Amino acid sequence: MTNKQIVSLKAKSKRYRVCVYPNVYIYVGTNNSKTFYARIKNENNKDSVIKLNKFSVNYGVDDAISDYNKLISTLVESQKYKFKTLDKLFWQFLKNKEKIIAHRTYERYINAFKLFDEIKHEKPHEIKTSAIIECIKTDSTQEKPRRAFSLINQLYEFAICSGENLHSPLARVRPSILLGKIENKNHPTFTKSQDLTRLFNVIKNSNTNQLYKYALILQSLTALRTQNIRAMRWEWINFDDGVLAIPSEQMKIKKPFYLPLNSQALKILKSIKAFLGNSSEWVFPAINLTKINPYISDNTLRMILRRGGITNDEFTPHGFRAMFSTIANDNNYSSEIIELCLAHTVGGVRGIYDRSHKLEAKRELMQWWGDYLEKYIKDFL
Repeated sequence: MTNKQIVSLKAKSKRYRVCVYPNVYIYVGTNNSKTFYARIKNENNKDSVIKLNKFSVNYGVDDAISDYNKLISTLVESQKYKFKTLDKLFWQFLKNKEKIIAHRTYERYINAFKLFDEIKHEKPHEIKTSAIIECIKTDSTQEKPRRAFSLINQLYEFAICSGENLHSPLARVRPSILLGKIENKNHPTFTKSQDLTRLFNVIKNSNTNQLYKYALILQSLTALRTQNIRAMRWEWINFDDGVLAIPSEQMKIKKPFYLPLNSQALKILKSIKAFLGNSSEWVFPAINLTKINPYISDNTLRMILRRGGITNDEFTPHGFRAMFSTIANDNNYSSEIIELCLAHTVGGVRGIYDRSHKLEAKRELMQWWGDYLEKYIKDFL
């Protein structure tokens, strides 16, 4: 259809349309107004009608066809990419990871991604390196920016493996140059008797849920990582044999871990069982159970110490591990057995071929440790 033919179109009692080009129409209104529209398939493969412009001496058939072709070109370009926004890419990545990562790692991914709130609705293939770097540098801590750096590279790697024609904006950026060298810090701990007395008095006198106190006491008696305490399940505990069996997917070393429980730890667990009843699969369930937070948070345990006047530079829940290691070594226990109780990997060829769990040696050491702590925690037993 030509511009001259459009001029000759007359109004009718109802609005009507006339095709001027495949999928391009002129709509004629009852007041004889004439407007171009285009019909295209949107990104969900559904028909959409899009208004182009009114017919005039400055905008005719050729202009409408040109705009239609631009729309199609833009749509084709956008459909090249499966993930429309960084946010959608992240949640698909997390869904793919959910069943193979520990819950703590799941939480860390979510926490790290919060640094990208400013750009999460942007298209991954359009995000500039400078924008990502700016987001990462908004956090002044040492750990979170590095996790965010690693996360971005993982997201783009996942997108590429999903068939996207992308490259990571940080692929040629070295984290050591962007974020500086990592400052290695030993976890603070207590080893002196007066400090241990103070620590356990803070826990005992804390105005908090008894379950949270039990969590810290159990961590002190087992020297487990905080995540293993928080995510502990009743099915891992064999009360008859007095052994805790943690599956490989829950361990940092990605191997199953077996820890004999001293009599003090078993008493604490039985007290927790009586406190909770049979209502939870978790030993330390969160008050408000959710898919993301089914058990108590790391911050919950830290805050008990903070409110009691113990600073983060003095002691953290992870410090129970250093406490156990230092005191056990000072009492001439085998460093090998101490490391096995801490679920540390033995290096070298020996570490590869030695798959024994040395339960009896670990049981002896852990019972000594429970007896050592008993005078400090007697009010919980």
